[in-house]
Amino acid sequence: MPTYWRPAPGNRLREWFCWQCRLLGTAMRLAGSGYLLWLGWKIARSSRSTTGGGTGQAGSFLEGASLLWVNPKGWAMAFGAAASFGGLTRGPFHLACLLGSAFGLAAALSLSLWCLAGQLFGRVFRTERQWRVLTSLLVCCLPHQSSQSG
Repeated sequence: MPTYWRPAPGNRLREWFCWQCRLLGTAMRLAGSGYLLWLGWKIARSSRSTTGGGTGQAGSFLEGASLLWVNPKGWAMAFGAAASFGGLTRGPFHLACLLGSAFGLAAALSLSLWCLAGQLFGRVFRTERQWRVLTSLLVCCLPHQSSQSG
């Protein structure tokens, strides 16, 4: 438990609050894992996306940034990481800097990898059956990922 959450001996209210924080962290990890499994199921059951001939228009930077605030996967990951690694830091500001740097670097690397993989998948996989097999294989990775994140 992070040192700034550790209750003083004999302080019942603070002990109760610390217990509630641990309970909330566990609940968030379970909810996040459940959501990832549900999302994986929906992805595995979906058909191939088509990008040609669409009339959609890209959103603005503000629309994209506001979408990040309502992303349940991001919140689940942030709460899980804060609960898991809060004890390694001197305080909340240091934790925010550490997690922000780690998540920013991981996001840049992950985004680059998935963009390259998406281009390759689009060239290699042509039929609906090939896409179903690919998405099913990728979805099989989700239970392992969600069990490792908590």
